[in-house]
Amino acid sequence: MASSSLDGGTRAFINTRTGDFWTQGALRVGNARYQNDGNIYMPWAGDYLSNVLNSKITPDGRAYPRKIGGGDLNFHWSGQSGQPPWIWGGTNGVDMYVYNPSNFSVKYAINAGSAGNADTVDGVHGLPEGDAIGCYVWAKRINNTDAVAFGQNIAGSNLSPGGGNSTNTGTLTGTYQCRGSIQAGANTTGAYAIFLKIG
Repeated sequence: MASSSLDGGTRAFINTRTGDFWTQGALRVGNARYQNDGNIYMPWAGDYLSNVLNSKITPDGRAYPRKIGGGDLNFHWSGQSGQPPWIWGGTNGVDMYVYNPSNFSVKYAINAGSAGNADTVDGVHGLPEGDAIGCYVWAKRINNTDAVAFGQNIAGSNLSPGGGNSTNTGTLTGTYQCRGSIQAGANTTGAYAIFLKIG
């Protein structure tokens, strides 16, 4: 064990067997200082290690997230109403960014819009408006008394749209698929069925 007296009478010791250095004061290496309480002054930070750690980690070990360039981020476990103008998200689990939720698209709901525009409700498809392909119509078979089977295609010129026992003036255009059935020889109400426009 070797010892010497530093400026001001502070004693310093070197354990020649282990190489440990011990002093009652602070050890200086350049502008860095290693204090006898374990704290370190770091010139590059302009502060002590304890202060730097306390600004990042709480005494109970919780680390606070911080924004790039400084500033704390506080995440509160508290439900909020409405829709925020920006939300946090990321793609790699490391870098986080803010996204505008108005730009989001939810799979299978891009065109839903609202319940009134939903494509299906319990498997029943919504009805296109007018005489568009995919629309359904309650129509009467005209011009003949042939049977029409479920799934059979029929020209719109042989159908007249209507309700109840009456028909509207004129016929349909395009091709329709019967979604019911009409017996041969049936007329009036028995000649009606639901038809789906397919072409």
